[in-house]
Amino acid sequence: SYVVANGALEGIAQRRRAEGLPATAVRFGPISDAGYLTRETRVREVLQSVLGGGELTATAALDALPALIDSGRPVVGWAEADW
Repeated sequence: SYVVANGALEGIAQRRRAEGLPATAVRFGPISDAGYLTRETRVREVLQSVLGGGELTATAALDALPALIDSGRPVVGWAEADW
């Protein structure tokens, strides 16, 4: 249901932009120090191994938000990865 809800929000953002209205849906990567991943350490470890150890913090995500909104795109993403 989480993925479906996010997809719906992205669709709404795309439709609003097509109509000339403001909207931005942000696809944040895993945020390591807040929410679900602070409780589910095994999931966090798996994601870190897949992403090469990159960690997005809540502060970094919030700091990036103005630039993501200013991008003018209906759907944008932000994640930390060590490729």
